[in-house]
Amino acid sequence: MSATGRAVAIEAGAAPALRGVRRRGPWQLFRRSRLGVTGALLLALVAGAALAAPVIAPRDPGTLNPAIRLQPPGAAYWFGTDDFGRDLFSRVVYGGRLSLEVGTLVVLCTGTAGILAGITAGYFRAADAVIMRMVDALLAIPPALLAIALMAVLGARASNVVIALTVAFVPQLTRVVRSQVLVLRETMFAEAARSAGASDWRVAFLHVLPNAWSVVLIQSTVTFADAVLTEAGLSYLGVGEPPDVPSWGNILSDGRNYMIQAPWMTLFPGIAIVVCVLGLNLLGDGLRDVLDPRFRQW
Repeated sequence: MSATGRAVAIEAGAAPALRGVRRRGPWQLFRRSRLGVTGALLLALVAGAALAAPVIAPRDPGTLNPAIRLQPPGAAYWFGTDDFGRDLFSRVVYGGRLSLEVGTLVVLCTGTAGILAGITAGYFRAADAVIMRMVDALLAIPPALLAIALMAVLGARASNVVIALTVAFVPQLTRVVRSQVLVLRETMFAEAARSAGASDWRVAFLHVLPNAWSVVLIQSTVTFADAVLTEAGLSYLGVGEPPDVPSWGNILSDGRNYMIQAPWMTLFPGIAIVVCVLGLNLLGDGLRDVLDPRFRQW
């Protein structure tokens, strides 16, 4: 067989393998990511417990019973009781519900505002200086400190927590989206769309933005984890949710005076926060492996 014939045979034999690689969809690639699958399972565990809180919680999280205060974990009270005799397991699962609600709303609000600001700053140079100077001013303040200041002005309510965290985290996503848009606006497909007569807004939102979704999705998992941590920190400091609302931060705040006498008051909400944030971070790593071939190890 000639050299040309051998080359054709090799290419013909390699083609099915290449076609097999191309057929792998995002789900098949994601299943091969151990980090991503582990993160998804941890997050599903927390989300499942939060969604099923009315069913699996044995007692109302706000019911007071001083006669059973500071009961250790056991068959009757799985996570024990707090200093007011409230069932800690019920409070933890309802606290997870609140944390996931706040995190989801923050991601949606941050995503909407960050995408609009980032694509406007990255594609329209006239608006870049104004938007990015505002972003730089907000980035100069630590997000947690900015959220505390906003909560001190707005007051302790769940809706205000979402507003404060959105303002604190929008600058990060705006800068990430802008950096992607600055690269994508100079690519050949964007030039081709402009040459075909497409308007700047059409090119920005129909050609540039869809190619930046992978970065937005990965950054959203980071924002979600930061929102859960910061919300718990705000509640712990007394500037987040009202004290009567079950949240992981409030439970930790209640237990700080009983860390020796009743360590379960801080142990179980702390574990819940760790599992939730770890799941989100691992999920983000898995999505990065799937969506960015530079980091793919398989």
